[in-house]
Formats: sequence, structure tokens, C-alpha cells
Amino acid sequence: MPQVPRTTGSERQDDAARGSDLLAGAGQTSSNTEFYSPVPDGYRKGRHRYVAVFGTVMSGLGKGIFASSLAKLMKDKGLVVAPIKMEGYLNIDSGTLNPFRHGEVFVLDDGTECDMDLGTYERMLDQNLSRRNFVTSGRIFSEILERERRGQYLGRDVQMIPHVTGEVKRKLRELAMYGDGKSPADVVFVEVGGTVGDYENGFYIEALRELAFEEGPNSMCMVALTYVIEPPALGEQKSKAAQLGIKRLMEAGVQPHIIACRASNPCTHTVMQKIAMFSNVPLRRVFSMHDRPSIYTIPDAMRRAGLDREVLSILELHDRVDSEAEDRGREEWMSFARGLTAPKSRRVRVGLAGKYAALRDAYASIEKALEHCAAHLSCDVEIAWIESDDLAPANVAERLAGVDAIIVPGGFGSRGVEGKIACVRHCRENAVPYMGICLGFQVAVIEYARHVLGLEDANSTEFNPATANPVISELPEQKKIEMLGGSMRLGGQDVVIRPGSLAAHLYEGKRAIRERFRHRYEVDPGYIERLEAAGLQFSGRHPQHPIMQFLELPAPDQPGGHPFFVGALALLAGWLLLVYIPGLGRTVNGSSRWIHVPVAGSLQPSELAKWGAVVLLALYCAWQGPQRMARFSRLLPALILIGVPAALVTLEDLGTGVLMLAAAAVVLLASGARFLHLAAFVPAAAMGLVVAVITSPYRVLRLTTFLNPYKDPEGAGYHMIQSMVAVANGQVFGRGLGFGLQKFGYLPEDRTDFLFAVICEELGVFGAATIMALYLGILWGGWSIIRRLPESALAPRLLGVGVLATIGLQAVINIGVVTGLGPTKGIALPLLSSGGTGWILTAFSLGLLISLDRDEVHWSGRPSARAERVGPFAAPPIVVAPEAAQQAESREPVTV
Repeated sequence: MPQVPRTTGSERQDDAARGSDLLAGAGQTSSNTEFYSPVPDGYRKGRHRYVAVFGTVMSGLGKGIFASSLAKLMKDKGLVVAPIKMEGYLNIDSGTLNPFRHGEVFVLDDGTECDMDLGTYERMLDQNLSRRNFVTSGRIFSEILERERRGQYLGRDVQMIPHVTGEVKRKLRELAMYGDGKSPADVVFVEVGGTVGDYENGFYIEALRELAFEEGPNSMCMVALTYVIEPPALGEQKSKAAQLGIKRLMEAGVQPHIIACRASNPCTHTVMQKIAMFSNVPLRRVFSMHDRPSIYTIPDAMRRAGLDREVLSILELHDRVDSEAEDRGREEWMSFARGLTAPKSRRVRVGLAGKYAALRDAYASIEKALEHCAAHLSCDVEIAWIESDDLAPANVAERLAGVDAIIVPGGFGSRGVEGKIACVRHCRENAVPYMGICLGFQVAVIEYARHVLGLEDANSTEFNPATANPVISELPEQKKIEMLGGSMRLGGQDVVIRPGSLAAHLYEGKRAIRERFRHRYEVDPGYIERLEAAGLQFSGRHPQHPIMQFLELPAPDQPGGHPFFVGALALLAGWLLLVYIPGLGRTVNGSSRWIHVPVAGSLQPSELAKWGAVVLLALYCAWQGPQRMARFSRLLPALILIGVPAALVTLEDLGTGVLMLAAAAVVLLASGARFLHLAAFVPAAAMGLVVAVITSPYRVLRLTTFLNPYKDPEGAGYHMIQSMVAVANGQVFGRGLGFGLQKFGYLPEDRTDFLFAVICEELGVFGAATIMALYLGILWGGWSIIRRLPESALAPRLLGVGVLATIGLQAVINIGVVTGLGPTKGIALPLLSSGGTGWILTAFSLGLLISLDRDEVHWSGRPSARAERVGPFAAPPIVVAPEAAQQAESREPVTV
């Protein structure tokens, strides 16, 4: 018999290094290799660890709860964690899935429609997730086919291996680098949807096998979640199904490091021994994960069983653990869990009237939100699941008897709507506390319009497109959209709350909040005034657009009052805070305007504030109208509205502050304000600018350098001198495109603030004149658009004036600085200078201006009689529902 050669120590080291060699060669695209595993730029092997969770035997084992609980333990230890859910279905996202088939559609802050497990991760980790944390097979294939069409595979035949698996590995490594948005991830938790053995998730399993090999030893912990059956007729636990399920995973090339046994009751020692023996896993790494009264006790159960210690040992992460943070996190979590499980002295019965009440997973976020409220208020909450199909005016009182409050959640389609309207009327007329979310908000408006306003045929165009009184209608931007998936108003939106309202009380006096939304229809602006005159109060609204987002009834001591009746349809100030919070931004050339954004680089909050102020001022002036703006008393609020943001921006960015004030003056004059009234404030503004200059040594230096740049040619005057040298070198015809010299290390900021100097050097006077002619063309074209708009479209006309004034003044200031006609300001050349935030917002503003020409009805505020009602003060602000409850706006696009 031939002898089997033994492996020497050096050969074992070579085997361990093989994965490293493969990773070093990853990303090759030449046709002479079969290896393809793209690695993001900057990715460092060994920095990140991965925990992969697979399900065997059957679906529904709770992989998301297991993975999120384990991630919670790792986060408590001071580690940065990043979860990701990988689904096998071919949908691009979860937005078009029927809740009956897949449960709730969870909406992330960035608008991603995803699996309900992402909600579990956010609740467990107290961490906002994004599109990076959710992947479907459909999205993977779609991106691969797009790359193939662009020729990025260089003629290779695109295959499941290595290209599809390579794309999966790319996304995992990119997420590892992104982490939680603040720091790279120490541990990435990968949940593979479905069950081992399914066709649709096979390439995910293969990709994780390859990733473990490429990353090297101790880089990945494979966890198999299995199920130990206990047939009632036998009265004992059986492990065979679990053994076969794990065997199927091993046949795919994955050797699990940890096995978690789900079961109805604690697994016996004998059963865990059998599973360990047939799985090549030490018994100490086989854990019983039996059913518990609350999922929030699972992290502590894992900790007491030692599961987190085994994961740390496998991944060799002990040196990164923060023991003090671990103690704090454990105590805080246990206090919360005890509040959920402790005996309560009172019980509240809440009715949930929805069209998917037969499937509780369709409203998982509402159920969890009620659990959290119960823990906070020390009471038990019993949910009465009510099918809205079964409700009618004749039986609604009987069906709702015994409930202390009613929640009507979201939904799509006309089925069950009349039952919800009957439910709303019963709550309004019988003082039953009511909360309507999304569709619950909309049916509350319909009910009020029918039975209080007297519009018997009031309806939503979603249910009756031909209704004579469409109090709920499609959002304007939705009317031309034909695609269904990912096309609604999705994700986090800002909401302004009216002071003194019930909503303001619920949000502890906050004037502005952010909540998540998922809807396609809104309150028709033509009915807002009539509804409010009849007593319905819209206490929350969008900051810029007339979109009603919260409603409520008056307090009980007022006419038509109600103890609790709230409906919830689900950037200027926030960005201004980022501008002047000390130490938050990055200082460049004396201006603290840059905020670091992981992966994306940097952004300038002052740019957001600049354009936001233009929009806000235009809407205010349109709301007032030309005759009112001619009064001195109406001018003062406008100046405060623009002066406060400009002053805040000026604290850290004088140039942008001056530009904001100048553009505002143009808008005010165009709105009908008198020149003499405006001139009365010029001395105060000038005095403020003088104070801003003399209190900043850096700004004083800029001013004195402008008067005599050669006083310090190698220091403060260097920018201006080198810029004038570049302009002089160009003469009349220039040195030729690409043949300029000053950009090669002589002229700072040659692609941003001083790009015009490079243009002058390379293209001469003719090039400079061409650039100025282009700007004049933009201004002339924009002015032509504004002139064609009807006079009733005052808001878009003033918005267009503000856009043109900002672009024109910015170009004049930049050209003046570059040619030595003014001190350096840090103002970029619009549309030409390299940059992110400013360039994108300028392009967006021009696009908005063009859209005014193409669709003036949309921007003029519908019928001209309501043109002057557009604006942030056109109607009372709006109210928003709790974030967790907002997630329950799960809807099916097709009527069931």
C-alpha cells in the first residue's frame, strides 16, 4: 500500500498563506486567468472579521433575531458591527412584495424597501441602516448585467462563479469598510436568507466559502442555525433532521464553527452530543436556543451560555474588547428587558384594524413599538387584530367594543377601506383614542370630509379616480411615473411641527423632526383650507412643500375636541448647525465648511444652507404677494428669515454669507419690496460684515493682502500673485488647451476656486470671454423661462430669480477674485469648478429652473387662485408618528 506523505510545518504555513496570495491577486480582469474576486480600493485584509449565519431544516427559525442578538453582544463590547441580509429572490427590493407572502416591508432612512429583519437589526443595535445592508439576487444580477453591457468584464464569459460570487464578496468587503457610517466594521454579520439547499441562495453560500478562504484563518465564523424537532406523539427530541441539514451545509464546502439548536424546549445533552459528533464541532460550541417569552432576553441568554466568548475566540478579537463598555451595555439592556417581562399592574387593549390582520408579521413594527411603549409605561398591551373587511357602519360599534384605543395602519388598494372609514367615524364620535398611519391618515381625512364637511362623495383618487371631491390625490411627482417598485415617497423626511399642538407635546416641544414615509398620495391642497375651517388641524407638514403629514382634532375642552385623535402620513436648520458647531467640520483655507462623510468624502453644509435659504425666501415672498412685500412691516420678517442663516454661515464662511445676502436682495426686489426700504438695512448689514472681518485675524490678513499682495509674496499673497501670473501668461490666444504651467504645483486650488485662472492661461482672452458668454447665456435663458411663467406662478418665478442671482453673483465674485479685483473668498466657479456639494446643488437648481418651463402647472401651485398659498406658512405645520410605527406602512401594490 502506498504511503500517504505527511504534511510538514512549512507546508502548513504555505497552505495558510495561499488564501493571502489569492486575495493579493484579486480583481484581475485579464483573460488568461479564471480568478476574479474584486476588492475595493483601500481594503485591508485582516482588519475585518465576518460572521455568517445559515439556516437549515426549515425557514422561519429566527436567523435575523439570532444574528442581531449576537451583533448586539459584540457592539456592547465596543466593537463596530455592520449587519447585512442577503435574500435569494429576484426582486430588486422588497417594495413590490405582498405582505401576505413576505411580511412587513421595512423602510430604511435612505428609502430602501427591505426585509422586516432589517427592522430587527435597527431595534437591537439602535443603529440606522442603509441600502448597503440589504441585497437581493435580483439586484446582484441587475448590476452584473449592467457591467457586462458596459464591457467591464473585458470579453469574459460572465458566469455564476467567479463573477456572481465575486460581486457578493465585493459588497461584503465594501460594507466592512463602510461599517456603521462612522468607523470601519470590526465584524460584519451576514444573514443568508432561506434554507441551505435552496437553489436561490446557493451562490451566497459559495461566495462565503470563497471569502473565508481568501481572508485566511480566524477571519470568519460560520454559524449553522438548525432545528431540533419534538413530535408530540413521541414526547422526545429527535436530531436527525438537524444532522441532515448541517450535512447539506458541509456538502457545500462550509464547515460550521458554531451550531445553534432552535427548539421548543431546552435541548438535551444527548441530542447536542449527537449533533456535535456528526458535525465535527466541539460540544462546547453547540448551543441550545429554545423558545423564550421575549426576544429581548436572547442576548443575555447567549451571554450566559458563553456564545459570545466562543465567537471572540474563533475570530481572535479579544484585544479589541472594551470591558467597561460591555458592563454598561449589559446593564442598560437588562434594565430594558426586565421592563418588558416584569409583571404589570394594568392592561391596555389596543385594536389594530388592517387589511392584513390575519398575518401579524405584516405589522411587525407596530407590534414592537407597542411592546416598547408597554415597557416604558409599565403596563401590558394586548393587541386585538381586526380585519377591516369585516367592519361596516352597522357592526363597527360591536366589533370595537372593549378596546381602549384604535390604530389603523397603512395598506394599498380599495379592499377594506370603507371598513376603516367606519372605524374612524366610530372613534371620532365616541371619543375613542385613534392613531392613523399612512392610509389611516388618509381615511381620517376622507371620513372628516364626508361627515363633517358634508362632501358625501369625498374619496381618494387611489380608490375612485373619477370622484368629484378628491380630498386625497396623487403626489404631483407621481403622476408621470409608470414603474411601481421604488417609486413612492420613501424614507426619512423632515417634518415641521406646529407649536402648541398635540404633536408638539408628543415630541416634547420639538419644532422639527424626521420620520420615515412610504406613500404615493397626499391631502389635496385645494381642500386644506376648508378642512381646517371645519375643525381638522394639520399640525405637521413638509418644510418646503404643501404636503400635510400630521393631523389631529382639537383638545377635549374645545369645540369638536377629542382626547386623542392623530393621523400621520408617515434641511436648512440642521445643516446650519453643522456649519458652526466647533470642531465638527474640517477647516480649509480658513473656512470651516467641510463635513467628513464616510466613503462619500466631504460635503459643504454652507452650500446646502445657501440654496435652502433661496427656496425659503422665495416661498415666503410668494405667500405674502407683491402688494404686501411693498410694505416695510412685511420686509422685516423676510430679512430675519434670510439674515439669521446668513449670519450663522458667515461665522465660518464669509464669502458664502455675503453671496446669500446679495442673492436675497435680488429676490426681495423682484418680489415687490421697495428699494428704499431695503436700503435702510444696508448700514446694519455692512456693520455686521465689518465686525465679522475685524474679529477674525485671518480675514483681516486677506483684506490687507488684497491691497498689497507683494507684501508677503510667499505667504498670504501667494494665491493672488500666482493667479495673476496665470492670467497674464495666457495673453490673447492662450498657451493652448492642456499646456498651462501654473496648474503644475504653482497655483493652489487650480481645479476649484482658481480654475478660471487656468482657463485664462490656456485659452487666453478668447477663452475667458467664451466662459463669460456662457454664463450670460445661462442667465438670459433662465430669464426667458421666468418671463414666460404666468404672473400667478409667483413662487416659481421668485425661485427662478433666486437661482439666477446666486449663479450670476457667484460667477462674478469668482472671476473678480481670480483677476485681482477682490480679496480671495473661496467661492467656486459655478458648474465648472471641481467639487461635490456645490456642483450638484447648482446643477439641481438649473434643472429645477428648466422644469419650470416644462411643467409650470406643477410649480405654480395648481389653480392660480392658490398660487399665493404656497410657502412654509401657507398652512399649519404637520405631525409625524413614532418612527417604529412608521415602518408599518407596508403596502401591496396590487389589491388582494
